[in-house]
Amino acid sequence: MSEEKHPVWQGLMDKSYDRWQNGDLKDKSKKDFLDALDSQQTQATLLGNLNYQVGNGGFSQWVGNGYALSFDHLWKVMELIPGDAANKVRGMLKEMEPFILKDKDWTKDRGFGWNYWREDESRDRYDSYDEDEEEEYEEETHEGYEMAKSLDDKYYAINRQFMDEIEAFLSGTIQPRDPKSEPVQLCKVRMALVGEDGNAFAILGRFQQAARRQGWPKEEIKKVVDVATAGDYDHLLCALMEHTVE
Repeated sequence: MSEEKHPVWQGLMDKSYDRWQNGDLKDKSKKDFLDALDSQQTQATLLGNLNYQVGNGGFSQWVGNGYALSFDHLWKVMELIPGDAANKVRGMLKEMEPFILKDKDWTKDRGFGWNYWREDESRDRYDSYDEDEEEEYEEETHEGYEMAKSLDDKYYAINRQFMDEIEAFLSGTIQPRDPKSEPVQLCKVRMALVGEDGNAFAILGRFQQAARRQGWPKEEIKKVVDVATAGDYDHLLCALMEHTVE
């Protein structure tokens, strides 16, 4: 974000953080700070946090630095932003949602790194480790971390357009989006169609499980399953290939 290209967005963030660092919100917690901002300042700050964290170190940094705690607030803002890039970012956030914690106590559970990831089979607990080797191992094996890394390049590819859409939204030059009028653009489900049990029911089961874990709504999963089961085995594979990626 630059003040020259995105003056409204940058100006709102500057005012917000000036209040926190030097003004009436000084010494407030992050949660109290966000709660005290007006609607437009809150929108600008949440979007700025997302854009800076992902731009600086990817979605894993956004989660690892604790910003995933504001996911539900951010989502309400994201639903209002029109544009193709914003719709793609909504899809990315929906893919991230099953892997992150959103309901930790802001005053008691502040931390970094693995404190904000949901558990998976690669880890039994999420206390910070002192050994760099263990930390590196966990990053390589945690499913949520791998999900985050897979989305980074997609975000970078549309980042400029996304920032322009945010500026237009915050400046009021475009009308807010109606969340009910435009569906979230779903990313393809990551799963292997070959190399596993090739039984049709097993493949469908794996697809449904993977789609649920990656944030697909039940109705969208059902649509794909209905199409996939409307023909023979080859038809099933072709239908699933349109919605999956290894």
